[in-house]
Amino acid sequence: MKTTKLRLPLLLTLLACAGIALADGLLRVNELTKTNASATVPVRLSAVRGANFFKSATFYGKLHPRTNNTGTVYLGTNSTNDTQAISIAAGEYVVITAPENSYFDLYDFYLDVATTNDGVVVVYAY
Repeated sequence: MKTTKLRLPLLLTLLACAGIALADGLLRVNELTKTNASATVPVRLSAVRGANFFKSATFYGKLHPRTNNTGTVYLGTNSTNDTQAISIAAGEYVVITAPENSYFDLYDFYLDVATTNDGVVVVYAY
């Protein structure tokens, strides 16, 4: 497996462009893959409240990091089917950034899918 390292100045420039502040000088980045086995029941992106806070997150319309979805997926904060406002087409992405000095929790977001077993890959910084 080949690993690519970003040089610190380039990484800081990318973070500044994304609006991510480095309060303690240490950046924390994580990745989560979530699929939904039901096209009629939205699922939480995180099973545990407080386990996945983020300042900025990029949500990719992907089944796995290298595999695009078949259909469109939807994100929102409502657990009712067909009520998620953010749509992500297969292979596309959406960025969500919390207001200054605050964070969002992936626990508060639901994934709804048009096609069974589609999902999202989330890369988030906190």
